[in-house]
Amino acid sequence: MVCVNRRIGKPACAGAAIADALESELRQRQLAIPVERSICLGACEQGPNVRLAPGGRFYHQVGVAGIAELVDDACKLAGNPATR
Repeated sequence: MVCVNRRIGKPACAGAAIADALESELRQRQLAIPVERSICLGACEQGPNVRLAPGGRFYHQVGVAGIAELVDDACKLAGNPATR
């Protein structure tokens, strides 16, 4: 789950670019892991935020440059995810 909320005058994740990069990385690796765009993950001040589900691990202050490392971590947590 990637927070894509945008707020005026408050912290915001604005993670659409992060969600796009995550989807691209997953496609490149041929991993069948869905990316859900969420309006709020409840941690705006720590954003941009990504949450793995199930399990609930949160990643805060995520940037596009860190997407490959995030996917590596998610794969380790998931064991051996199914490929397409």
